[in-house]
Amino acid sequence: MGLGSDLDAFLRLTPRLFDLAVKAQAQARRTDDERSITAAWNTAALGRMKRMPPLAKLLKPQEPQVARKARHWTKQLAAWQRVLSRPSRT
Repeated sequence: MGLGSDLDAFLRLTPRLFDLAVKAQAQARRTDDERSITAAWNTAALGRMKRMPPLAKLLKPQEPQVARKARHWTKQLAAWQRVLSRPSRT
């Protein structure tokens, strides 16, 4: 849900969800601004170069980001499942 949504969607939000929506919208705008600035800088820099670098050098593959919190949570879940699946000692 974006901040430009309808009134009914806004009224259904809790204060916490509204805060998250505002923060997400602000982060999205920062990301868009950074992309625009990067594109402008690259355009200006490439325009001043006498020789263009190879495209493969400009388009380096991004390394996947590791979701550390999710991994930790899954390890904890697996530990609880091992504990709970043991036969009871009664």
